[in-house]
This record gives sequence, C-alpha cells and structure tokens, in this order.
Amino acid sequence: MCDTQSAVRTALIKARMNLQLFTSTASVNWRNDRRSAWKLSIGMATIGIVTLVGLFWGSVTSAVTLWWNMPTYNYAFLILPISAYLIWRKRDEVRAEIPIGSLWGVATVAIFGLVWLLSDVVEITEGRHLAFVGMVLGILLACLGWRVFKILSFPFLYLLLLVPTGTVAVPLLQEIATLIASSIIQFVGIPVYTDGFFIEVPSGRYHIEPGCAGLNLILASAALAPLYAYMLFRSLWKRLVVVVLALVLAVITNGVRIAGIISITHWGGPRVSIVDDHLFFGWALFAVVLFLAGYVGSYFAESETNASPNKKGLPLRSDASSSQWQTVIAGLLSLLIVTSVFVLAEGVRSSAAALASYSSPTRVDIPGWHDVRTSDWSPAFANADLQILQGYRCRLLSAGPRPQDDCL
Repeated sequence: MCDTQSAVRTALIKARMNLQLFTSTASVNWRNDRRSAWKLSIGMATIGIVTLVGLFWGSVTSAVTLWWNMPTYNYAFLILPISAYLIWRKRDEVRAEIPIGSLWGVATVAIFGLVWLLSDVVEITEGRHLAFVGMVLGILLACLGWRVFKILSFPFLYLLLLVPTGTVAVPLLQEIATLIASSIIQFVGIPVYTDGFFIEVPSGRYHIEPGCAGLNLILASAALAPLYAYMLFRSLWKRLVVVVLALVLAVITNGVRIAGIISITHWGGPRVSIVDDHLFFGWALFAVVLFLAGYVGSYFAESETNASPNKKGLPLRSDASSSQWQTVIAGLLSLLIVTSVFVLAEGVRSSAAALASYSSPTRVDIPGWHDVRTSDWSPAFANADLQILQGYRCRLLSAGPRPQDDCL
C-alpha cells in the first residue's frame, strides 16, 4: 500500500515538473515570437517610410521650407517630438500586443497615393503634403496592424498637423476678425466705419491683412488643444468640446487683439501706438488667454482609467505569432504601391507637352488699362499648349499716390 502511494506521489511530482517545464518553454517561445514579430513589423515600417521619404523628397522639402519661412507654421517642428513622446508613454500597453499586418493599411496607402498623384497633376501642394502624411499612416497601419494602431491612434493622427494648411480660410477669417473688432470698437464708444477688410476710426484707417487674420492663432490652438484634451480627458466628447472651444477662443482672441490695438492707438495717440508691435501684443494676449483657459479646464480633468494591461498586473497577451506573413505581404504591397505612384508621376511629367514660348505678336489693348512691365515670375501650368504673359494697370489707380493705411 505504501509503495503504491509512493509511486502515485512520484508520478504526480514528475507530472507537475513536466507541466512547469512545458509552460516555461511555451512562454519563452512566445516571447521570442513576439520579439521577432516586432522586429519584423518595425523593420518593414522603417523600410516603407524611408522609401516613401526618398521617392517623395520634394514633398518633404517643400513642407519643411514652409515651416521654416512662414512663422504661421513654425509649430510644425514640434509635432514629431511630441508624437514620439506620446508613443513612448504608451510603451507598456504596446508591449502587450503582437503586431500583425493589415491589408486595410495597404488600402489606405493606395487611396492616399491616388490623392498624391492627382494633386501632383493639378499642382496642389497642400494636397501632396496631406497625401504624403496619409501614406505614412497607411504604412504604419499595414505593418503594425489594427490593434497596435488603435493604441497609438492619437500620436499617429497627430502627425496630420505636419501639413501646412489653412490658407483657404484666410478670407473668411479676415471677415470674422473685421466683424468682431468693429463690434468691440463700437461697443466701447468709438465711431467706426468698415469697408471690406478696412476699419476706419476718427484717428486713422486700418487694414486687416491676411497675415493678421488669426490663422496663426488657430493653428497654434489646433496643435495645443488636442494634446491638452488627450492628456487631461478620457471621454471622446469632452476632448472634442475642448478642441472646438479652443478654436473658437482663438478666433475671438484675434478680434479682441485688433480691437485693443485700434482702441489704444485712438485714445493714446501716436505716442502710445502699438501698431508696429501688434504681433508681439497678439501672442502675449493669446498666451495669457490660453493659460487661463487651461487653468480653468484643469479643474474638470478626469483621472487615468485606461491603464495598460501591464499596469493592472494582467498577463501579457499570448496570441500566436504565426501570421507574420501578413506583415510581410502588407509591407511589400505598400512598397509596391508607393513605388508605382512615383513611377506614374514621373511618367506623367515626362510626357507633358513642351510649353510654347510667350507668344503674342501684338499687345491686347484693354480700354481703361495700360501696359506695364511684368516681373520674371509666372505661374506654372502643367501640359499647357500656350502661355501669354501680359501686365496691365488701371489708369485711375495709377494717377496719383494713395493714402497710407496701417496694416493689422
């Protein structure tokens, strides 16, 4: 009897040891599979993005040139470091996943590749920039898969702010700024007359130029407000409310800025005029308003509830990584699409008809206008059969000097 019990006990001990050994071995294999899956996905994504940058280097350089030369877009230099930091904050949650390639990413690359090609044909620089970032996002989705992309959706989509955009809204912003500023000026008791984008008060005449329409403040809010909402709030509707309120606040602040400059100059005279320092005054006012709005919003911040599985002490996911071929296929298809778009674009450019020289045997006479020398600049039109370059000036406008206007 004792021998039987001893034999059963020995068998149970051996079974437990074999089970522990099997579990340990499976864990090690899974970790190796996970590591190799991440190496493959990151490698494919890196190759895809580097290839994209190399082939479409012109789109990259044109965007960076706008960031550097136009103060309105200087904020774009901070987008990549901020996105990288947000990805690093999600590192524990990302480690719990196994990247699996997604054909949806391939479809995204194809769609934005078509957008880039069409934008290149019709010479829309903004469309090329947007399509380039879209192809980057498509490559990330193709190589990392939906589950990883969902975790890092905000840092990835934040890259859309790299696109220099918004100029199409400048006329509307000029109208809104003129309306807000003139209303405030009239409210404080100063007689005001508006004509288009001109605001006239007894002490002077001011012009709301495109550079002071408030686009710079709106884009700064578009970069800061989503980040602020993402860090402090968890529900989507609250984040959207914060972003919308920030954009509205930027528009109103610009109108208040213009009204303040005109009012101070009107009341104080030339000695206290701050028209020449209107940009510094505007940014200072905007910084104060943002600080106060952020301070008030911090009282409504939500606590961290979406902790990653590792933070909760849950075991890492044990998905099988046998589908690494999906990553390879998705990555190679993305590369194929990117290369095809580039080849098609080069083919369209090479087949463009040569432009005829500026040809107009006689100048066209237009009543009320006279010829002027044109500059060396001329617009570029792809596939145009003929270009005629002529310059005119209205005789009424060139008869005498015009009064000087202060530009805001």
